[in-house]
Amino acid sequence: MNDSIIARRYAKALFKLGLERKNLEAYTANLKRIQQIIKQDEDFRFLIDNPVIAASKKKSIFKSLFEGKLHDDITGFFNLLIEKGREEYLAEIIRVFIGFYQDYANIQKVEFTSAIEFDQAFIQKIGDLLKEKTGKTSEIETYTDQKLIGGFVLRIGDQQLDNSVSGQLRAIKNQLSNKN
Repeated sequence: MNDSIIARRYAKALFKLGLERKNLEAYTANLKRIQQIIKQDEDFRFLIDNPVIAASKKKSIFKSLFEGKLHDDITGFFNLLIEKGREEYLAEIIRVFIGFYQDYANIQKVEFTSAIEFDQAFIQKIGDLLKEKTGKTSEIETYTDQKLIGGFVLRIGDQQLDNSVSGQLRAIKNQLSNKN
């Protein structure tokens, strides 16, 4: 069975449970926290992905790490994944679940990259403008990249608006090279 099909099935089941129990926000917050840990902690990724570590040991480690810090349903879900030998799909399941939640809650993920760091008030204005244009609430992740020189790059899903100085210089270079 395809890995993404497995992840979708588990994410969908957890999402439906969250809907039934009216706990979607709590589930999402918990899963985002786990997603950050997966991204940042190499030892945690090793624990999840290592088939040699016994299921009982993994459950014990999960319990010690997360007991009292996660919703009981999420803890139970982790235990189920471990019992079924599906914990290696955790990162993908979380990604798919968050996508389901964003669709349900009419939220769009936005990446805003600029050469300098902007204050939260400016980022909020961008969110307000995007909501006015798209009708969706924007969950904006900000990044700083000095290679842009100035301006910004805004990515919403698979669309990108490159309003950076480096992007404009690249466009000019391409125009000039195409004329030769």
